[in-house]
Amino acid sequence: MALREYEYFLAIAEENNITKAAQKLHVSQPSLTQQLKRTEHELDCKLLVRTNNGVQLTEAGETYLQLSRQILQLYENFQYEIGQLKKLACGKLRIGASWYLSTTFVSPLVSEYTRLYPGIQIDCIENRTSLLLEQLHSGQIDIAFVSRFPHENAQNQKRLTYVPLYRDKMCVVAHTGYQMNKTKDCPWIDLTALDEQPFIMFRPNQRIRQITDRIFAQAGIRPQIRLTTYGFPTAIAQAAAGIGITILPEGYVETVREQYDIQVYSLAPEYCAYWDIGAYYPYYDIMPFALKAFVDKIQGHFEQ
Repeated sequence: MALREYEYFLAIAEENNITKAAQKLHVSQPSLTQQLKRTEHELDCKLLVRTNNGVQLTEAGETYLQLSRQILQLYENFQYEIGQLKKLACGKLRIGASWYLSTTFVSPLVSEYTRLYPGIQIDCIENRTSLLLEQLHSGQIDIAFVSRFPHENAQNQKRLTYVPLYRDKMCVVAHTGYQMNKTKDCPWIDLTALDEQPFIMFRPNQRIRQITDRIFAQAGIRPQIRLTTYGFPTAIAQAAAGIGITILPEGYVETVREQYDIQVYSLAPEYCAYWDIGAYYPYYDIMPFALKAFVDKIQGHFEQ
């Protein structure tokens, strides 16, 4: 049944008169009478009877009146809740990101967002890019910040919307005492000189390791793997300790560079040594309010 039918019946019961109810509702009496007959026909029972004093509800009518009040109250509560969501006074947002993006980029965005909308409950989930995309497809998170390989396309993410954000280049990091082969007038390091040099590497299932392996293959060098780790802090700390050389994103190195005794070198453009940072979220005809506000905040951040 339409919500209007409950409103009509409630007005009849409150006014105890079909004519007065029609005036209150700003509809014609015949229209209201016809609507009442359709409701009774649909329910296959009599809801009220006419008397000299107006109308009298039957037992079924009394039950239907209680139902009408409950449904209209539920709808009023629903409208209030929707209004709160629209005003971003309440709601939830589940944000997925890698540990690296969570600490260097996403965390400041979340802080700014929560200051603007303190009623929104934020849940931050840290995971690998591949797992974040799985969680996004399964509805476990609302938006995922990911790193994409050079020239990687989104053919496997057809149900998602992708927002490109920025490009994060890779760089070579070593202790300041390490002798690096670099021409004074050239901004790039000579990777061929690093053949069989000790390296601090990441685990094979990490995207940064896959990018690094491709760079080494393109340069034709064979690194001597001295240490394998999962975390950027471990890699840069061990490089600063002189254990070996490592390759890290510039975005991370710049945030911690002052803490370590290191030298940093760029890689030639021919190696495509970078990953693109962006955000995926499900395609919506009408985006959820909390998510839309967050996406708007992201895009506004990069338009500044």
